[in-house]
Amino acid sequence: MLRRVVNATGIVLHTNLGHAPLAPEAMAAVTAVAAGYMNLEYDLDSGRRGSRYHGVTGLMCELTGAKAALVVNNNAAAVLLALAALAAPGEAVVSRGELVEIGGSFRVPDVIAQSGARLVEVGTTNKTRAADYDRAIGPDTRVLLKVHPATTASRVSPRLQPAGIWRLWPTPIA
Repeated sequence: MLRRVVNATGIVLHTNLGHAPLAPEAMAAVTAVAAGYMNLEYDLDSGRRGSRYHGVTGLMCELTGAKAALVVNNNAAAVLLALAALAAPGEAVVSRGELVEIGGSFRVPDVIAQSGARLVEVGTTNKTRAADYDRAIGPDTRVLLKVHPATTASRVSPRLQPAGIWRLWPTPIA
């Protein structure tokens, strides 16, 4: 049985606690629509089946300036799709200390493999330096994957030293 709890974890958007709290206006809008039937996959203009993404993709494009958008329900799905689009069949370089299991029992190496990209591990489980990435980057490298620290042990142990990978490539790769 779901019930309200107090988030005293120190993590503002905690996956295990469901979602970000909604503003009262957003709650009122959700309640008004969810109290009955809705046009989730029904195009009211054509009277035919529509897309369940139609309502949100336009908003995402407007917010981000993108030409298209796809909304998924978890981070593992988003990472898989991004890697499939950007890295496969090339290499995805990631620190060994970030090869973790994320929410829903998804393991980063498995997500990379399912995307069609090839995993290239760098560093050690407790230290990855920029030089480790430099040595790993080659002609087949397509992405440097950074796993958010909230999903790794680095938020627990101050001894872990993640590398600042954003400093590695000052210019885009051709």
